[in-house]
Amino acid sequence: MISSERALILVSADGDDAQTSQLLKSAGWAAETFTHVDPLVEQLHKGAGVALLADETLHGDNLRPLFRMGRQPAVLVRLSLHRIDPPRRGRPHRT
Repeated sequence: MISSERALILVSADGDDAQTSQLLKSAGWAAETFTHVDPLVEQLHKGAGVALLADETLHGDNLRPLFRMGRQPAVLVRLSLHRIDPPRRGRPHRT
């Protein structure tokens, strides 16, 4: 497996990572999930194409290992799993 075809996923301990992992695997990516940032950072140093970080994992001390990495070895993507309803037709969207 080429490391650029590997996705690393950081989820909360009670997060449901099965759907995200299965979606990536069906697209031909190798996907690994983590509930702690330190093992994810270790694997980032070994190589990955992308790291997906669930919103609920991005807080306080959890971010420090990511900032200490120096060179960013992969694309980091923040996942926000909140539902956003599209505006209805004929009515202006209000925020």
